[in-house]
Amino acid sequence: MIEKKMSLLIAFAGLVNVADAYTQNVQPYTSVRVESSSLYQQGNVYQKDFLLCMDMLEQTHPAFAAGQNAPFSVDDQIEAGYEALAECQSKEALERCVQRVFSNLSDAHTTVSVGLDRNLIYPLNVFVDSGKPYIRAVDKVHAAALGKEIIRMNGRSMNRIWEEFGRVMSCDNENYFWEKVPNLMQFYSFWVQTSCSAPDSLLRLSLADGTEIALKPMKQSELQVQWLNVAPSGHWIRGNRRQPFLYKILPDRPVCYLQFNACTDRGSLYAQYAQTKGEVPDEVKKQLEQVPRFDEFLRQMFRDMATHQVKTLVIDVRDNGGGDSRLCQLLLSWLKPEVERKQGTVWMRCSELFKRQYPALSESFARYFAEHRQVYSNDTLYNAADITLPETGPESSPIVAALDTFFASPSPAVANFDGEVIFIQNRGTYSSAGLLVVEAVDNHIGKVIGDCSAYKPSSYGDILFWRLPHTGVQGTVSHKLFLRPDRSQGTPASLCPDVLIPTRWEDVSVGRDACWEWVLQHVK
Repeated sequence: MIEKKMSLLIAFAGLVNVADAYTQNVQPYTSVRVESSSLYQQGNVYQKDFLLCMDMLEQTHPAFAAGQNAPFSVDDQIEAGYEALAECQSKEALERCVQRVFSNLSDAHTTVSVGLDRNLIYPLNVFVDSGKPYIRAVDKVHAAALGKEIIRMNGRSMNRIWEEFGRVMSCDNENYFWEKVPNLMQFYSFWVQTSCSAPDSLLRLSLADGTEIALKPMKQSELQVQWLNVAPSGHWIRGNRRQPFLYKILPDRPVCYLQFNACTDRGSLYAQYAQTKGEVPDEVKKQLEQVPRFDEFLRQMFRDMATHQVKTLVIDVRDNGGGDSRLCQLLLSWLKPEVERKQGTVWMRCSELFKRQYPALSESFARYFAEHRQVYSNDTLYNAADITLPETGPESSPIVAALDTFFASPSPAVANFDGEVIFIQNRGTYSSAGLLVVEAVDNHIGKVIGDCSAYKPSSYGDILFWRLPHTGVQGTVSHKLFLRPDRSQGTPASLCPDVLIPTRWEDVSVGRDACWEWVLQHVK
């Protein structure tokens, strides 16, 4: 098998340290209008922060911009939440109160960043198939329970557990819930947000075979977990998950396999740093040089595909949680010229929170609006395509000029790949990776196989960070609305593939990749 990899010279997990350092210094959210109100001045610290949080939501999220049909009345939520927090005595209670409001948005990007205590972890990992949880890993003492179905937790049916968890999670749809809930339920601090935790902190599991086990939360250093012994069986293709992208050309058939793990590369990290801090210093540039560029990677991949006369390109975005959508546009530009593609529409809200997080970009926007004699309003949704920043001259944006280097589409003289394209998605495909699949579908580029999506074809996204001043409660909020290219498809809660191949426990438990087996049967 011919294999080309653009290797990272630093651990992939460390990439975000370059661009996400600003999240450690999020300024507390303030509002003169809210803080001067009698309701605020009479409230306790939890009520005050709740009022500020509701103001942040209403002034930032696209769902509450002018002309939009708001999903609920913020005033009603303020009235109910303010009263409920009158006797509040803990940060955790405020977090639960805010999260219950956010859960009504069907927007996984808008959420409370609950402080999950990583020193109180239940030694348990499950896979959920059709609402049924199966044990993938557990404390070694209970290794006999591996592979078994759980039918009750702490004496409550699984339907009751899922219902309660749904109240304290932000989810785009049901598939997103099933993808994320197994990881969250490992944390004792997550359970105490619900009414399902036990007074003695034990997690009691009733299994389908009639047996029961009890788990106690442990420190990470104390964990001794036994995993279900699963070795990849049959045909297996997925490689190193720590790399953002890699490709393989099969030796026995004209197929190229692109494993697209994350929408992150040198250019996207450069963009995040520049947009939040302005000028990128030389030492940061040196760090970024260790990270591969997606544009260079694609040129090499398509060059090799031409050399080996590849007829089918398989793009695997399973477990790709997103990142920078510009990487997805680069990939699509090799499959169909930009001028021939219907584009999705991005509507953004230039809130005060946006201006604080992206000061350099916000200043460029302000100049644009001033030059075009338009009002730079917090309450308006702007079509991002209409905002063009100058690229040359004394008023040029250094961000735009630099990013053109990383995200320039291939020359029109470069022949687009005209073979078969197959996308593979699962419940872990999300955000920008989901936008990639949606734009491909709406432009009739290839076919999609795998699970129904955990993302909505039209959705909210592009997060801003917030923190409340009195309690330190923090989280994220969307400030953009992404509308799919083909509006005639409506607004379904999920994108279902052309060939439905759901990820089943019967496959996971034996290491079988049903999607790749379908590809090999389909492409001879």
